[in-house]
Amino acid sequence: MRYQRLSEDSSMIVTETGESQVVSSSLHSDRNVRQTRKLLLIFLVIQWISSIVLFGIDSYLLAKDIDVDHRLGLRFLVPIALSFIYYTSGLVAVYLIHHLGIYVFAWLGFLQYVSLCFEVLLDLIVVVRHPSHDRENKVDVTITLTIAMISLFQTILMVITMKLTFHLLRLMKNFQRAVLEQI
Repeated sequence: MRYQRLSEDSSMIVTETGESQVVSSSLHSDRNVRQTRKLLLIFLVIQWISSIVLFGIDSYLLAKDIDVDHRLGLRFLVPIALSFIYYTSGLVAVYLIHHLGIYVFAWLGFLQYVSLCFEVLLDLIVVVRHPSHDRENKVDVTITLTIAMISLFQTILMVITMKLTFHLLRLMKNFQRAVLEQI
């Protein structure tokens, strides 16, 4: 019985004895993989840019407010910075079609989705529970609503991104199975 292992792009099969066999097709030539990957990269770039915008808004608000607790403000910047790192690594994994990187990206995305939904819910609760007729507070409420809307936009994009990521993983698995059946 021969043991076969696919290389990363599935264009070469390596047996347990170390001999390799080149297969004519690769993941880069599969139309469904290319199309899904392209859509996923577009959504990831949009989310990457929106995380930069959120980081900029929160940094500006932290620098502007002198009486705010800076420790609390920095605590809000950490998840946004982690989102930036997450989307950057996702862009790299999807661009290079790295199977394990895409798999980890998909499941971390699910965890981030849950935390982002919780954040949007908390933002909306704060706005609803603490209405004020103060001019300065109305500006804060407007900024909080803007951040909540951007976060809601990111949440919607994240659902689409996760669906596309798991679809890409399924396409990669099916492609590798089809390549092994050719031999």
